[in-house]
Amino acid sequence: MDEIGKIVLNSLLTRRSVWLPAVGTFCTEYSPARDNGDGTVTPPATRVVFTDRQEEGAVPITDLIPQEPGGDTPSVKYDRWLARATERGPVVMEGIGVVSNGVFTPYESLNNSLNPITPAGKPTRLKPVARKSSSGKGLGRTEKIWLVLIALFILILAGGWTWYTKYYDGPTDRRAHNPAISDNLDDIPEATGAVGGDEGETEEVVVVEPGAPTEPAPARPQESTSRPGAAPAGFYVVGGVFSVPENADKYIRQMSAKFPDLDYRKHYPYQGDKTVVTLFGSPDRAEANRQRRRIEDLILEFDLWLYEVR
Repeated sequence: MDEIGKIVLNSLLTRRSVWLPAVGTFCTEYSPARDNGDGTVTPPATRVVFTDRQEEGAVPITDLIPQEPGGDTPSVKYDRWLARATERGPVVMEGIGVVSNGVFTPYESLNNSLNPITPAGKPTRLKPVARKSSSGKGLGRTEKIWLVLIALFILILAGGWTWYTKYYDGPTDRRAHNPAISDNLDDIPEATGAVGGDEGETEEVVVVEPGAPTEPAPARPQESTSRPGAAPAGFYVVGGVFSVPENADKYIRQMSAKFPDLDYRKHYPYQGDKTVVTLFGSPDRAEANRQRRRIEDLILEFDLWLYEVR
């Protein structure tokens, strides 16, 4: 490619219009990609626009030809190039194209330089996505991934629920967190239900609603709710430990008036002459823990605990 052809090519690549005297003006025009609606897309393209007159804004090529010290002027160089390019009639521009009767025909090499990725103006067929719908013979990759994630989520929920119902003892099982609490009833320190003072002078702590009688009538005979003696083997939900026997009876009466469905038991003696009142008993530890949580929610006391009688 000669010097004039290089100048014209560089001008077109930089989207600059250039005017060649006695030939015309060369400029570029950009077309964005277009969806043809038939499964093909015409990619974006840059094409050369030619007119046989000088357009406004076009740079004369003589302004772009370098001036060499002691050499020919840009005008002399251009005139010599033009005479050689028009020897056979049409203007033949090396690496650019041919201008004949006011019509410019670009060379393929020029189009490739302006559109290096895809041929200019040539539609490209879209490649269909390989996917099977839910109504077909199988599922696509996305559907399979979602199904696997949903299945894992369900398995995690099911496993967590199984562990919770079978093995979770709850945060208030004091024997699991306090080594001072023993499985033996005689080793359990005095707990909730009474505030200790001098021997035989303990004050019971019982929440009574405003306006409620201090000594409500028992909901069931005391004989059926108070069962002194050694406890059968199993796990028991402790409601309170009392130094004064009358306070244990009073606690059972007051609780029975509000919550008659609980299984009240008295266990005596404990640590000498104290009485333990329990609200539920079961030979199954998990069942006792479940009932402990249920009773805590029922009576709104969250410090109940278990002990085991062997």
